[in-house]
Amino acid sequence: DHNLSINGSTEKTRYLLSGQYLNNAGVVENTGVKRFNYRINLEADATDWLTVGARLFNETRKLGTSDFSNASFYLGATSPGLYPYYNGKYGGSELTQDRSNNVLTALKQEIGSRTFTLVNSAFYAKAKLLPGLSLDINYNYIKKYNEGNSYTNPDRRQQTRFSDGTVSTPAGASVGNENLYTGFFNNNSNRQVLEGILRYNKVIGEKHDIGAILGYNQTKHYEFNSSAKMKGLVDPSAWAPSAAIEKFEITGVDGDWSTLSTFGRLTYTYDRRYTVEGSFRRDGSSKFAADSRY
Repeated sequence: DHNLSINGSTEKTRYLLSGQYLNNAGVVENTGVKRFNYRINLEADATDWLTVGARLFNETRKLGTSDFSNASFYLGATSPGLYPYYNGKYGGSELTQDRSNNVLTALKQEIGSRTFTLVNSAFYAKAKLLPGLSLDINYNYIKKYNEGNSYTNPDRRQQTRFSDGTVSTPAGASVGNENLYTGFFNNNSNRQVLEGILRYNKVIGEKHDIGAILGYNQTKHYEFNSSAKMKGLVDPSAWAPSAAIEKFEITGVDGDWSTLSTFGRLTYTYDRRYTVEGSFRRDGSSKFAADSRY
């Protein structure tokens, strides 16, 4: 685990840069994670009444394909004395007529990769328009991308009894190449948020405090997911989907939604003891019918 951080400032500028790299092999084989992320924060006083800034965060994770919860299930059907792996071969039960599970083959029943990427960026401005009157504008963009590929591990179809070299097929394993699978998936989404808040605060005399907020928020979200699974590899070493002979499962879906909100609040305080407050809010969503969105 490696971390690096740099921060500093000048008379009108503040900045922060940081990064992290993690390489964790995992307690169980093929369950590790490699992660890299970085962050950049930058803020500057453009004038004596305007401050602008940006924040950027990026993370990439590469994950192992094993499902340990699945391997835990196989532990209950494993015979004592089974040696998991030796000299390039998966071990089988030493008992005659026993096809007990080798937990390692459960962890390696699929080979492939999974990658998750996140980009989160924000830009903002703070303006002092008049005495007591300020405006904040924020824009946020979030991008997520999750992709991966997997294919049946052909080597797990055979288990060897190391005492005499007998080769057997474990329970549930596919023997022929026609039963080998290959596939891929990708999940892609992005979200944009625009927000503006106008604030006003005024003290009249010594006993009258007036505060007001007027706000606007707009969000737009888009998502696209697709996956494909093919069956029947002519050659187990050629695992690209185009190398399979049968379309087994193909799915895909996309969708979007958006929201729009306006809100406000007015506050009056007398002598710092008595307060009267009123507020309003109006929300709209594209998830509802056109005549019922607000």
